[in-house]
Amino acid sequence: MSLQDVIALLQTLRAEAQQIVINTDLALAAAQALLEGQPTERLLFNWPVGTEAERRALWPGRWVDATGYATRYELKTGLWQYHTGLDLNLNSPTFDSDAHAPVYACADGVVVFAGKGSGTWGNLVIIEHVLEDDTKVWSRCAHLESYTVKGPVAGISQIVKRGMEIAHIGNAGGLVPYHLHFDIAAGVDLSKLPNDWPGVDLGRVTRTYTNPKTFIQGRLG
Repeated sequence: MSLQDVIALLQTLRAEAQQIVINTDLALAAAQALLEGQPTERLLFNWPVGTEAERRALWPGRWVDATGYATRYELKTGLWQYHTGLDLNLNSPTFDSDAHAPVYACADGVVVFAGKGSGTWGNLVIIEHVLEDDTKVWSRCAHLESYTVKGPVAGISQIVKRGMEIAHIGNAGGLVPYHLHFDIAAGVDLSKLPNDWPGVDLGRVTRTYTNPKTFIQGRLG
């Protein structure tokens, strides 16, 4: 092993140790709050795109939803599916004006997947969020050009905060137009099934995914 390899290994170990300290501090704070009988604060959400002001608004400014939640649409010629979330595009006369735009964590949580998905998913980032009643939801951002967060390493997940930049909008390597696919799962663990897609099963879409628009508007921070 070269000296450069040793330095790289030590840097990785230091980063992992710092993450362990952060996780421990959060766990201690939560335990202390329970011990003191303090109520858990409501988890707040923002939009994953736009300026800071847009992300905190009822709808993110000039962004539009090209394919709404539970909408039946033609995935490709002759193949109709039901959409699990939103397709976010920047409304602009310039074609693909949202290409490479930054994507932000919609709420505090931990990264449970960051990597290549199957088919037209392209790069995915999935964050697990624990709500104040201890239930979990998973936000998924897809078709990403690149991402700046890491998936779990040796069982340790990266913590992200609401508004932290996590990725950039892509087109899944040219398989789809530039846009951000964004959904929120409430009944399926996307850390175990990152490519989950109910397809033609509208009932499972509505059972296991929630409408991101109404969900976020009810938890704006």
